[in-house]
Amino acid sequence: MIFCGIFDGHCPWGHFISKNVRESMPSSLLRSWQETLAEASVNPDLDFESDKKHNRFDIWERKYTKTCAAVDRQLEQHRKIDAVK
Repeated sequence: MIFCGIFDGHCPWGHFISKNVRESMPSSLLRSWQETLAEASVNPDLDFESDKKHNRFDIWERKYTKTCAAVDRQLEQHRKIDAVK
């Protein structure tokens, strides 16, 4: 399974954007996945065993999209960066 996201900057801040994403994205995605696993351990309604492949893919996709949005919001906090969605 491969997910790709592009956070590049063609402005003077491009190097900052790339570095920020490189440093924050993996740990944010891992933390989000760990929260899901913790929730699943206490919530019997979250059944990873039924339709395993599809269910986990959907979860990863949602977590990845959520993480990209969070990183984008984090970058928008810097006034000099022109964040485009």
